[in-house]
Amino acid sequence: MGTPVEPTRTSTTKATCARLLPALLVIAVTTTTATDASGQEPTRIPLRPPDWVADVEFTRIVSVRELSDGVLVANAGETRLVFVGWQPGSAVDIGRTGGGPTEYRGVGQLYALPGDSTVFVDSFSDTATATTS
Repeated sequence: MGTPVEPTRTSTTKATCARLLPALLVIAVTTTTATDASGQEPTRIPLRPPDWVADVEFTRIVSVRELSDGVLVANAGETRLVFVGWQPGSAVDIGRTGGGPTEYRGVGQLYALPGDSTVFVDSFSDTATATTS
């Protein structure tokens, strides 16, 4: 009998990879098919093109309130409360950041009141303001 040869790191790694490769391929193929826990394919819901697209970009919408003439959007990304009318170019900032009477420090939820009235919650100072369109 010859003396045993200590396997080198590269030979062990190559041998291990050669044994694991078929198993990894099976795992990769199985995980790429979209199925839920019961093994069923998810239902695809086709969406039609949008009726309208706002000309304003938002980064982190916290709340949206639909009004008769547009939508009110609480955007925490830029700390803005924005009214976006149904006509292009009609976006208007409501109030501004600050500590005054028509100012807010953080945007929060919008709650519907009768008609187009809305309660706006300042998430930073825990105050609420009613607005009417």
